[in-house]
Amino acid sequence: YGGDYSDTYTLDANIDIRNTTIAGEIGNDSSIVIQQELDPEHTIAVNISDSIVEGPIPFSAVPASTADLGATISMQHSMTTVPVEGIGNQIGQAIFTQGPLGDFYLAQIPAGNLQTSPGVDAGDPDSSSPFLGGTRSDGGLDTGLSDLGYHYPTRIGSSSVSLHLEE
Repeated sequence: YGGDYSDTYTLDANIDIRNTTIAGEIGNDSSIVIQQELDPEHTIAVNISDSIVEGPIPFSAVPASTADLGATISMQHSMTTVPVEGIGNQIGQAIFTQGPLGDFYLAQIPAGNLQTSPGVDAGDPDSSSPFLGGTRSDGGLDTGLSDLGYHYPTRIGSSSVSLHLEE
């Protein structure tokens, strides 16, 4: 969510993408592009989990074959708009709504939305939710089974706690 990411590795790379939303205006046909130049001796492994990847082609590689790159891409417990092999993956289109910090909150009836988006409570049942954030536009935390996609911070202002002791 929120921009481009690129990095340069001079050795083998193992990249984990977790609880990420890749949506909105996508510049190319692909949402995630792996490109390796000059040094096919090294490998790239991209592991995507508990994420939402939208676009007509969720990921691609340059050159076209990931085998030519020495690259592997795996996706699990994630949602795309086209079928992608992997454990717990689903095909669907997230229903986004605006919230205080952005445009990619997942619509949820408990948050006051008219419907609940695919991707709510759809994460890996063996992993814990990132309880420090949420996908609800009302600022509620993600509880129970993890939601897919980016989790916004749930507090946008500071808070204080007072403790009064009486003898």
